[in-house]
Amino acid sequence: MADGFESGSDVFASGFVLLGLTLAAKPPDEDHPYGHGRIEILTGLLIGLGLTAGGALISYASLAAAGAGANASTHRAHRGATE
Repeated sequence: MADGFESGSDVFASGFVLLGLTLAAKPPDEDHPYGHGRIEILTGLLIGLGLTAGGALISYASLAAAGAGANASTHRAHRGATE
């Protein structure tokens, strides 16, 4: 299941990069006399923030599960010792 999420996030990130590169390649116009090159930087920033958020969520879930497992085993051991 984790590989599926990883593949999905890779496809999403690649699509977002392609969109950013496509928009950044647009020629200058009246509203953007220096072109649209900064869009590429913004898409990279957004992808980085998304990956960081995903990593933080995965880390939090892992630590919460590890903590719950430690508490459950401690509780079982403690209960077994008193019975």
